[in-house]
Amino acid sequence: AGGRDIITPDNTALGYLAGRDINLESDSHTSENKMIKLYFADADGNLCAEHRNVRLSDSVPIEQYVVSELIKGPKHDTLSAVVSSDTKLISAEITDSTAYINMGRSFVEKNQGSREKELLAVYSIVNSVRDASGVEDVVLLIDGKKEGGFKYIDLRGILHRRGDLVKSPL
Repeated sequence: AGGRDIITPDNTALGYLAGRDINLESDSHTSENKMIKLYFADADGNLCAEHRNVRLSDSVPIEQYVVSELIKGPKHDTLSAVVSSDTKLISAEITDSTAYINMGRSFVEKNQGSREKELLAVYSIVNSVRDASGVEDVVLLIDGKKEGGFKYIDLRGILHRRGDLVKSPL
């Protein structure tokens, strides 16, 4: 600003700003940083929480951020991804305190196999979404439909958090 630092009302300099740091009154969307808990697998086959700071926009449901971060995989080297990086998230929304997570067919194709693999993939999403948004119920849709999905896990019903699969966080 004219070669000088921008000073806040409490007399501190703001420093360098990027476009994402500026919200004009005319902007219809705002954003904020939030710490979310994501569940990945540990070496023993348990879900283990990894905390991650994400920048949220009020125009995108938090559940969408959660599932997208799960697809990216863990940052901690002792954890492993349980949702394949090929998985496609179609949409995420909340209706009547239920989170509807709509996944592409690749979710089933890339994450099926053993009972343990399917449990970890499904409940990584369910537990992470539940903890981030506070909903009680999660419904996983495949290409917009309720279907059986996996060999060991039936996705047609309402899914609830499974604390018995979780080990203490890192």
